[in-house]
Amino acid sequence: MKKLAILLVLVLVVSGCTQIIVPPESFTEDNIQLATIMPSEEGFVWNYHGFAEYGHTMSLDTISGDDDYRAFSINGEFLDMSDGESSMDPSITMQYVIEHGQMTQFINGEMIMDPAYQGLIVLQTPLELGTNWEQTVSDATGNEVTLSSEITEIDIVDNVEVYTVLYEDVNSDYYEVRKFRQGSGLIYFEKLYYTEEDSFSITYTLYENNSGNIEVIMNQELATLMPENEGFEWIYSGFVEYGHQMSLLGIIDDNSLITYIIEGEVYDPSVGEATGDYSVNIEYYISNGELRQSINAERLMESEYQDLILIRYPLEIGNSWEQTLYDLNNNQYVFESEIYDITTENNQEIYHVRYEDVNSDYYELREFQLSKGMVAFSMLYEFDNDSVEVGYRLYEMAP
Repeated sequence: MKKLAILLVLVLVVSGCTQIIVPPESFTEDNIQLATIMPSEEGFVWNYHGFAEYGHTMSLDTISGDDDYRAFSINGEFLDMSDGESSMDPSITMQYVIEHGQMTQFINGEMIMDPAYQGLIVLQTPLELGTNWEQTVSDATGNEVTLSSEITEIDIVDNVEVYTVLYEDVNSDYYEVRKFRQGSGLIYFEKLYYTEEDSFSITYTLYENNSGNIEVIMNQELATLMPENEGFEWIYSGFVEYGHQMSLLGIIDDNSLITYIIEGEVYDPSVGEATGDYSVNIEYYISNGELRQSINAERLMESEYQDLILIRYPLEIGNSWEQTLYDLNNNQYVFESEIYDITTENNQEIYHVRYEDVNSDYYELREFQLSKGMVAFSMLYEFDNDSVEVGYRLYEMAP
């Protein structure tokens, strides 16, 4: 915590004059505390991946200075997924400076997701919930933004503190979020991204397991769509009196294959008078950059497709694929699927996917949201000489 300056009052009676001497404020302890946020040794490597195919890697080249001024000099490069077709400079240079109880960032990177602010105060003491500050900064092109910043969360993960800082533009709805972990520095970045028609948040995260394996990176990106913990429950309701609930019983993660085991039941609107099996058994699994599902559920509104590709990497509009698949009765289907839209709700992306049967007018629609999995489903239902779209949505989540 920032120390209050010790006021020394020296009363000197010299020719009838009184002189008050106030010594400068010391930030030594504050600077030492901020320094623990960063890696303690040169050579530390950060590997980040995030929205769409974004990724960059950086290394800590030098640590210099003392407890009153400390500088962390960093170099890196952007992960070029264009196979060399991009003409942009992939290099990144960055410096974090700690002094006066503040950690300030200087950045230069043509392709990095962060705005290239010069002298942005990313963290300030005291490292306490509610600590806030305001600052006007400029990016590399001279555009100015005034950010009101605050430490909004302090979590302890594996006995290590993680600080979440929210930076809000005082003149617009633009915002950024950064998370800093003691000993690791920045582990998460998020900002509001604008298109011509919409805005949504984009992110990147520190990747710490087998960072050189692109398949693992893709799988981990898709895993952000699914709940993180066993016991998560989905409760859906929809067309007429339809509804079902499911519970996440287990997660098996070996990086190259992540499996989610799910059980539940479809609600019986007949109160026991109808016959049939109302149980739901589903497996979601992620491999090779694809989130797939297999279903065994007689009463579920969805068809019992086996190995259906629900969504695939990269998570961007226009990503499409074609798949031949079968149901439990060995009926064959060919679907052309596409991520056709990305919207936002409560500052989180919702990915909209359309699946069209190439041999008929039949289609299905699904929506996926970060940490919740599938939040909406609809399909074309045909009867007699007519058709109507029916479906269901996530109603509530049990803790």
